[in-house]
Amino acid sequence: MSREDFPVNCRVRDNDDHSNKGTVIGHPVSNPEMIAVEWDNGELSKVSFDWVEKIDESLEKDFKEIEDKLKQAAELLNEAQALAEKQGTDLNTLHYDGEISFTEMFRALDNGGWSSSSMRC
Repeated sequence: MSREDFPVNCRVRDNDDHSNKGTVIGHPVSNPEMIAVEWDNGELSKVSFDWVEKIDESLEKDFKEIEDKLKQAAELLNEAQALAEKQGTDLNTLHYDGEISFTEMFRALDNGGWSSSSMRC
């Protein structure tokens, strides 16, 4: 890898913590093996090419859309819980009493790779 692989203004993420993202702001003259990054949390640092990976712009846009969809799903579950509370119960009780089915939700979570041994207990 070289600094040409990380042009100024390209987006990168930390190899160890993919939630830590930033923008390349320069190429230090003193070390051609490093890039200067402004992280999304406001920190500035010089990092080795080995510490980061370039984020494809369309991939980052997709990540944002995925996150928005998950927030919408959470809002809908909160609304369903509020309706259950109006009846003096909760979603968990309604599911285990057989009043409602979580089959489609569980299937969607399974399709997304989610797994939890206690989710269906």
